[in-house]
Amino acid sequence: MVLLLIALYQPSYNITAWWTVYGTFIDVACIALLIFFLKKEGKNLFSLLSFNKKKIFSDLLIGIGLFVFVFPLAMAIGSVASSILVYGSLQPNLPDGAYIRELPLWAVLYSRLVWWLIWAFTEELTY
Repeated sequence: MVLLLIALYQPSYNITAWWTVYGTFIDVACIALLIFFLKKEGKNLFSLLSFNKKKIFSDLLIGIGLFVFVFPLAMAIGSVASSILVYGSLQPNLPDGAYIRELPLWAVLYSRLVWWLIWAFTEELTY
C-alpha cells in the first residue's frame, strides 16, 4: 500500500495517463519491424492478412466456442488472481484518485478516435 501511495506522486505514475498516446510510437515501431523482417522473407505486410475461405466456418465456430467458454473463465480467474497477487486482497483499499486520468481534449479525442484503430491493426498483425 505504501508503494502505491509513493507511486501516485512520481512522474512515472503521471505518464500512465498518456499510454494511448505514446503507445502509438510502440505500434509504429512494431509495424516497422514487421515490414523489415517480412522483406527478408520476401513477403509484404498484407500477406499476413490473408485467410483461407475453406476454413472460415470452422474457424468461426472455434472462435465463438473459445469466446463463450474460455473468455469468461479466464477473466474470472485472471481478475481474482491478479487482485490477490498485486494487492493481497480481492477488495483493496486504494487512495482517492488512483484511477483518475486527466488529459487535454486533443489527447482524449486521439485516444478514442485514432489510437484504437492503430493498436488493433498492429495487434492483429503481430499475434
